[in-house]
This record gives sequence, structure tokens and C-alpha cells, in this order.
Amino acid sequence: MSSKYTVQANPNPFAPPTVMRNLTGGAVNQQGYERLRRENLRHESAIAAFGWFFLLGGVLGLIGFFLSLVMLLLVYFAGTVDIVWAAQLGLLSAQLILGVVQVTTGQNLLKLKPWSRIAATILSIGFIVYGIGVWFMILAWSEKGKFIFSEQYRTAFEATPYIKRHMTATAWILIFVPLVATALVFVLMVFVFGVAIWTSSP
Repeated sequence: MSSKYTVQANPNPFAPPTVMRNLTGGAVNQQGYERLRRENLRHESAIAAFGWFFLLGGVLGLIGFFLSLVMLLLVYFAGTVDIVWAAQLGLLSAQLILGVVQVTTGQNLLKLKPWSRIAATILSIGFIVYGIGVWFMILAWSEKGKFIFSEQYRTAFEATPYIKRHMTATAWILIFVPLVATALVFVLMVFVFGVAIWTSSP
């Protein structure tokens, strides 16, 4: 059975392997797809780590939205603080939209959808201060990153769902530490806010 792809290694870690169409045609060779995936799996896994980063960050953002809404209602019913509704509703709306966009981007980044790379790049601008925003841009827009979001590679990706990604410990630490830190800061803010409401109530 003839191979649809011929894969050649490239010494540049950010460059895609040379992929040539088999001009003689024939049925798709599953081994060719497997080889293509395995040769790019490390880079794909690093990009997928950012998919989880945005997905979980979006979930945290949506949880924060609901907690902010609850706190706003508590303040309103307590009557201890005058609320500027236009500003508060604007902030809540922005928080909701950002959370939904992050969740959607993360889900589609895991599926290697081409448009998610653009959305994730825009979102990454907000994480440049952590350094990981620049890391994502390098991963996603290098030659190898462009190849991973190509139709050719996504065909191999969809044909080999049994090949699992394996993220390195470094990726877990560098990507998820900011999420944990953000969650802890938000929990602390909720706690301080709760204490303030409790002590100000008659």
C-alpha cells in the first residue's frame, strides 16, 4: 500500500519535516500519519498545553464572574455602599465575554483549529508579563508551529486519535503556575471582601 506522505527529518527543531505528496497516489498509509504525528508530537503537546491554559483560565474567569455578581448583589442588598451600576455591569460583561472567549479558544486550540492560533495570540498579549505569552507566539508562529496548524497535519491528527500528547513538567509549571497564583489572589480578595461586608453589617 503506497504512502500518501514521505517524511524527512529536519535538524531545525522549529522547522516542519519535509512533507511531499506521493504523486503515484494510492490509499492513505496509516503508518505515514503515525510517523508524522510522532515526529511533531513534542511541539504539538506544547501548543496543546496552552489550549488547557486558556480553557482553564476561561473557566476560572467565569467562576470569577459569578462570584463578582454574587458579591455585587450582596453589597446591593446590604445597602452599605453606593453602586455605580453602569461601571459594574460593564466590568461584569467584560469578564463574562473574556471567560467565554478563553474557553472557546482553548477548546479549539486543543483541536488545532487554525483560527484559534490567531485568537490565542491576541489573548497571549495579556500574559507577556509572565513570559509565557512570548513563548506561545514562538511556538505557534515558527515554521513548525505553522505546519502543525496546516491542513496536512490536522489530517494526520484526526486520523491518529490514539496517539496521546505528553506535556513536560516544565510546560505544566510555566503555564499553570500563573493560573494558580491568579486563583489564590482572587480567593484572597473574596475573603477580604467577605470580612468587610460582615464587619460593616449592623
